[in-house]
Amino acid sequence: MKTSILKKSLLNYAIKGNLSSRFRKSNPNLNAFDEINAYNAQILKDKKSKEKELKELESKLKTQKDKELK
Repeated sequence: MKTSILKKSLLNYAIKGNLSSRFRKSNPNLNAFDEINAYNAQILKDKKSKEKELKELESKLKTQKDKELK
């Protein structure tokens, strides 16, 4: 949890251009665009799983309502 918060804060600094040149030189493999793409990919993955879960719950609710009506 703490590492993801740290990554997000570093990403925010990188986007705003507030990272020091010394930090950027010591971490040349840091790329804000790669971090953003990875973050967006995780969001899409989570979104798909939540949508799948929502569909399952909606179908359960529908079957329950159908049973109650009968």
